[in-house]
Amino acid sequence: MNVTCRVIEDLLPLYTEQMTSPDSQALVEEHLDTCAACQALYSRLKEPLASIDSNESLPLSSVKSRLQKERTTILWLGVFVVALLALRLFAWLNLPQYLPYREDLFELYQTNSGEIYASLDPSLTAVSTWETIDPDYGTRGLVIEAWTSRWDRLLGRHSQPHKIILSTPDKDYDFFEYANYSGDGQSPVYTLSPRGNTPRIGKAILPRLALNYYLSLAMMISGVSLVLWRILRKKSYAWLLRSIFFLSLSYLIGHLLIKGFGGASYHIVRDLIFIGLAGLLSFGVLSFGYRYLQLKDNI
Repeated sequence: MNVTCRVIEDLLPLYTEQMTSPDSQALVEEHLDTCAACQALYSRLKEPLASIDSNESLPLSSVKSRLQKERTTILWLGVFVVALLALRLFAWLNLPQYLPYREDLFELYQTNSGEIYASLDPSLTAVSTWETIDPDYGTRGLVIEAWTSRWDRLLGRHSQPHKIILSTPDKDYDFFEYANYSGDGQSPVYTLSPRGNTPRIGKAILPRLALNYYLSLAMMISGVSLVLWRILRKKSYAWLLRSIFFLSLSYLIGHLLIKGFGGASYHIVRDLIFIGLAGLLSFGVLSFGYRYLQLKDNI
């Protein structure tokens, strides 16, 4: 029986899987004995799928690996973003809010044994003291700082204890001052007396401006490193320039989140700690954000 190759090609897949009838099987085998082209097609159909081209599975594996890296990168990016926002909220809630001086804020009194105490207003939740020397008279004094915070007010906290000791016969001071910090940079100092407790305004405490210098330095470094990174991005050390740029930019972001656009600070150590922590978290955001763009766009 004369059968064309087109008919045999339609039957070969079924014949290979042994799904043809005995008559069709005999017909195919008879044709294969005399047709080299159909024999070649039959040989290819009998080969295992994996042996046809083992590299065909590589693109799928590569896509899976890339998607897994993207998911991991997005996860870490989200962790750093949430941590950064949480730190910003924590810093805002715990920002010291200094109370302006009023007569009932402090009450100084001296005991018969020579000790001097300060009775605190319950609205105060934190008090700090530090020694100072009067440059004109060489006398030694104690400066009192007092503040509260949004967090303390939210929790209903009050000063504990309500009475603190300022001076003893063994450690006496010539005068006591209250630092009346304010947001306008003018912070007069009220000199207090345990006799009559009548304050008088004396010198003023100025905020420290070192954060402005750090801010300017970070801006300069970020600008220079950005230019060098883009120019030398094909070099092997471009990653170092990128890291320097991200670090300096992270400090700028941390400063903006904690201090805003200002740089004056009455407690520079506290501000630097929060700026440093915010900067580290910002560096994580920038690094994983850049990594995600690399995976997504192959930049």
